Amino acid sequence: MWQISAVLGLGLILAGGAFKLYYDKAEAEKAALRGELQQAISNQAILEGEIENQNEAIEEQLVKEKENFAKIGQLTEAARAAETEVTTIRKACSPQSG
Repeated sequence: MWQISAVLGLGLILAGGAFKLYYDKAEAEKAALRGELQQAISNQAILEGEIENQNEAIEEQLVKEKENFAKIGQLTEAARAAETEVTTIRKACSPQSG
């Protein structure tokens, strides 16, 4: 009878040892996953900050582009006015007009 108790006790010890190995492995995996999750959260925060910076840079660039187009328009108008003035002066100074 004591043999049965010894075998059952040994089986219980082996089952307890196997459970301990499984538990330790599961805890190590959970710790690794926690670390990966924390890294992913940090990366996401960095990426969100970079996206925000890039969006601000794009908005600034669009504003500068509008300003440049406005300046180009002003310069084009000034060039047309100067061309008209040159044409008027040439007509006034040409020998055929007098």
